[in-house]
Amino acid sequence: MRSLFALIILAIFNFTASFAQGNNCTATISGNDCVGRVLTATSNLTIRSVTWQQDGRDILTQNVGIEPTGTVVAGNGISGSTAQWARLFVDSDGSIYVADISNARIVKWAKGATSGVTVAGGNGIGNAANQFSRPVGVTLDKDGNIYIADQNNNRIQKWVPGAASGTTVVSAVQIPTGICFDKDGNLFVSEQTANIVTKFSPDLRTRTVVAGRSNIYLSSPTGIFIDNNGDLYVCDTDQQSVFKFSPGSSNGTVVAGQLGNPIGITGDNQGNLYVTSHQFRGIWRIPIAQPSARTMIINNNIYSPDIWMTASGDLYLTDFEMGRVLRYPNMVPGLYTIPAPGVYTAKITTASGCTVTSNAITVLPPAQPKVSVVADNALSCAAYPATFTASAVNGGAAPSYQWQVNGVNAGSKSNNNVFTSATVKSGDKITCIMYSNALCIAETSVTSNTITITAPTETPTVSITSNSNVTCTAFPITFTATNAGIAPTYNWIVNGTAVPNSGNGSVFITNQLKSNDRVTCNIISNAQYCQTITSATSNTISVSAPVEVPTVSIASNKLSICQGEAITFTATATNSGNASVYTWLLNGSVISGAGSGNTYTSNKLANGDAVTCRVLSNAQYCQASDVAISQPVAIIIKPLLLPVISIMADLDKIYIGSTVTFSANIANAGTNPVYEWMLNGKVVAAGSTFTTNKLADGDHISCKLTNTTDCTSQSTVSSNTIRIAITYIVRLVPPNTFTPNGDGVNDTWNIAGMTAFPKAVVGVFNRLGQQLFVSAGYGVAWDGTYNGQPCTAGVYYYRIEPGNGSETISGHVTLIR
Repeated sequence: MRSLFALIILAIFNFTASFAQGNNCTATISGNDCVGRVLTATSNLTIRSVTWQQDGRDILTQNVGIEPTGTVVAGNGISGSTAQWARLFVDSDGSIYVADISNARIVKWAKGATSGVTVAGGNGIGNAANQFSRPVGVTLDKDGNIYIADQNNNRIQKWVPGAASGTTVVSAVQIPTGICFDKDGNLFVSEQTANIVTKFSPDLRTRTVVAGRSNIYLSSPTGIFIDNNGDLYVCDTDQQSVFKFSPGSSNGTVVAGQLGNPIGITGDNQGNLYVTSHQFRGIWRIPIAQPSARTMIINNNIYSPDIWMTASGDLYLTDFEMGRVLRYPNMVPGLYTIPAPGVYTAKITTASGCTVTSNAITVLPPAQPKVSVVADNALSCAAYPATFTASAVNGGAAPSYQWQVNGVNAGSKSNNNVFTSATVKSGDKITCIMYSNALCIAETSVTSNTITITAPTETPTVSITSNSNVTCTAFPITFTATNAGIAPTYNWIVNGTAVPNSGNGSVFITNQLKSNDRVTCNIISNAQYCQTITSATSNTISVSAPVEVPTVSIASNKLSICQGEAITFTATATNSGNASVYTWLLNGSVISGAGSGNTYTSNKLANGDAVTCRVLSNAQYCQASDVAISQPVAIIIKPLLLPVISIMADLDKIYIGSTVTFSANIANAGTNPVYEWMLNGKVVAAGSTFTTNKLADGDHISCKLTNTTDCTSQSTVSSNTIRIAITYIVRLVPPNTFTPNGDGVNDTWNIAGMTAFPKAVVGVFNRLGQQLFVSAGYGVAWDGTYNGQPCTAGVYYYRIEPGNGSETISGHVTLIR
């Protein structure tokens, strides 16, 4: 059996071994044996495919030829999207930054996010500091600042993370398209219409043309890529080629041609370039050492302006027409990112048809580092500081420690796992952050448990209490001192002067104090641990020595009551002891049967009666008198009232169909009485009036009143009853004269009995037959006017159609002024 030590040694080293068959092809995998790291498969012959295996199972096959469809990791992937995504940048955290041309913005998609966030622009097309006009390229510097190739504004914009607007850091560039940094912080920009690539120093002050002005002239340079050696690769879209320019030289070489309008370019760490072809709508893989061996690895009919390769071999490309980013994982043959623990091998098939399986690498689960802190003493102070020691688990060969007090660093990070301080105080919290340098760990730093400092009181304290603040000769007062240590010496002080013969105990008893005397206690501590001061003075207690007088006051549960209603009076006494005797008086005379308690209840009081209470104190505590009498309380007694109601109609004569209003007159009914109008004994309405036009001969009208007064002898009463007598009109007889002269007498042509004919139509005409007045129902009598103007005196003619089947009435009327 292999020992645990042997397993640990096996786990912390990288593996490199070769396996070969008889035809001399070999397969080797190497790399760190930790989850999340990259394994590399190599062979002595050209690789055609690599099949990665975990615990003997095939988990991924990488072919040099065409790869499967990628996964959408940003954007909605809907055809016809309003977003037109150009170039992209992927940071070390896996966040994607995309230039959205149509919406004039830069969008960030965090790793695993289902939606993006605008981090620059998005304020419409323009040339303001917070706008873009066709942003096509985006990159980030080492500090996370965003740089944008703002094409139509011929400028490079810099946006600090979280900023609302950007700053123009490079201007006068001609249609900037591709943009990237090298490892030294130099900024490279392809100027598409100037047909050059320009390099800007890290401070952006020095501008140098590095491609397009020497042996190779460019024609519409677009995508650019810089490898780890500093070599610059340029997509020349119009010449359908990729050119290489080495550092320090403006002369270039052709890497590959006939690429079908190359526009985006990136590279892996195996010496391959990846180029997007606008014409062929696919992705080329071009080995730099052997460009003729290029292959179209992705042929998905996608117009992709840009492409990005991560260090672990994941390939990202933009889809301009559908506004999305696709991800193709493990796209570099021979590179594989370890997803989980297990035993890994690689089965390699070479271009000659040879198949061989590599050595195995065992990947262990990531270890969890831990750190714990202990103290050598539960107490700590300046004179006796505690020592804290940190113990690490999975800390590696050389862990480092950062000690903290209350979350603030105490000193610098070091390899010292011991901490002590003379300045910590009671309540301070001690923690330690351990930084592990072990291999294959889940996290590199962990925080320990917290130890809270308990420091003994360095300064003695004392406080005093008393059993009362009131004293007199007959009743001494007791003072008690507490929180003064184990065996202190006590000195009792009154008004700043030590009390003779008070002893040195924690209790002081006296009956010699006067009002406003001030008592304190001074102690001398005998403690020897963490103390810099040995004495302390207590709080001060002021006393009073009054001659007390009992008092009593009374209150009733109501201010006013109705005649015969019960009311309760309650007496409240002070300075009357714990067994006071109460005597109740009415108008100065003792109330028989009222008892000796502090309450009295009666329902026989009359208006204006005055109630008082006398208390006899049983207190023996410094009192000058043992009797007190309250102030009298006079109660308002309200009489019981009888509500009254009567009703009347607003018409003397009632015809068939007449509208009649009945009104109620009330007394002693309160503020919100309730009315119930009765028609032949049935409730038909509420309110103080009742209006109807449906009365019949012999109907009976009455009203029931419910009052809301506080004091009443009867809650509900009924009114008188009105019997309805209908007056019947056989024939209308209109008057033949009226005098509308404004004197208030006979000013309108009133026709008696018209209310009996609610459907009657009355018309008035002049002698020429012109109609001057018409009314249906004749609710408003004619006032002798026409169109608001007075008619002249004279004879006028009328026509009345009763509307009930009776014959039409006509005649004349004389208007006299």
